[in-house]
Amino acid sequence: MLIHAVSENGHRKPYLDLLGAMCGGEPIYGPLRGNVFLRLLQADRVLISTVDDDVMGFGLLTLKRSLRGLPTLGLFLRPQSCFGLSGPAVIKRLLFSLLKSLPKATVASITPFDVAPHYAKVSNIGLHDPQYWDLVLRKSLPNLSQTEFSRDIKRAAGDRMICTAIGALRSSKGIGFLAQMLEQHSFLHERTLWLFAGRVPEDDQVLLRKVEACGATIINRYLTDAEIESLYGISDAVWSCYAPEYDQASGIFGRAVQFGVPAIVRRHSLIHRFADQRKIPVIALEYGDPGTAATLAEALSSRKAIAPLSAEEILRWGNHFIEQIYNSLRISSDNSKYNL
Repeated sequence: MLIHAVSENGHRKPYLDLLGAMCGGEPIYGPLRGNVFLRLLQADRVLISTVDDDVMGFGLLTLKRSLRGLPTLGLFLRPQSCFGLSGPAVIKRLLFSLLKSLPKATVASITPFDVAPHYAKVSNIGLHDPQYWDLVLRKSLPNLSQTEFSRDIKRAAGDRMICTAIGALRSSKGIGFLAQMLEQHSFLHERTLWLFAGRVPEDDQVLLRKVEACGATIINRYLTDAEIESLYGISDAVWSCYAPEYDQASGIFGRAVQFGVPAIVRRHSLIHRFADQRKIPVIALEYGDPGTAATLAEALSSRKAIAPLSAEEILRWGNHFIEQIYNSLRISSDNSKYNL
C-alpha cells in the first residue's frame, strides 16, 4: 500500500505519518506524474492524503485504478471549492460526482456530512479531520509541557491573558481583520497579550508591523512542534476566525479542541457549525465588523475555564475515521498500531 502527498510541507507530513501508522503503508512524495504516478497506478492500495493538491492527477489516477479493479481513497480537504457558479467550481463538482461513483474509488471529505450535508454530492464519506483527534489517539496530550519559548511568552504576559494566532500569518487566516480590531480598539490590549507566532508572508509584513506597533508580540519564524504545542498550554484563546474564502476544516481549531483551549471563530463558518453541533464552546465573531471587538473583549474578560471535550468523544471521531479507511481500502485492522 502507498500513501501519497505532493510534498512534506504544511500539514502533509503529519498526515502521512499518522496515516502510515494507521494503515501500515509506505509514504511516497512528489507530483502525480512520471514514476510517482506509475508506482501509484500499480500499487495494491492507494491513499491520497490531499487530493486538492492535484485534482486532475487524482481524477486520472482514480479512473485508471478503478478500471483495473484497484481500491483508491482520497482525502478531500476543500469540498467547498466544488460549489458555486464559476466555471472551475462547476467542473470540479461534475468531476467529483463522477469519481465518487466509480467502483473501488472513495472520496472522503474531512468534514462530516452532518455539518455540511451538501458535501455528500462530491464525496462518499464525511470524516473528522485527523488533526481534530490525532493527539488524543496517540496519547500525546500529556506531553503538553512548556518550552523555553512558551516560558518567555508567559513571563512577558505577566498577569495578562494570552491570545495566540499560530501558523502561517496570512490574510486568508483573518489576520487583517484581527489587525484592524487591534489598531482601532486599544482596550483589547489592556488585559491581553496578543501573540502572532509563525511565518509571515512578504505581502503581510507591513500589516503585522502595524499590529506590533499597537503592542502585539510578533514571532516571525518557523516554530517547532514542541513550541507550537507549548503555546496551546499557555493560551487563553486561539485565533481561528478565518476569512470567508477559507471556510474549511482547520488544524489550529482542531488542536484547540483537543487541548481544551477556546477558539475564536467566524460566526456561521464551517468550524463554527461544527463546534455548535458538537457543543464545543467557542468565541464567535461577525467577520469584517471591527465593532465586534467589544464582543471579543467581553467574551475574554468574562470567560471561565471550560471543560475539554471528553477524550471518549474525540476517540470516537478517530476510530470512525480509521474504520472507514479500512473498509474503503479493504485493510485488516492488524495493520494499525492503534486499538479500535
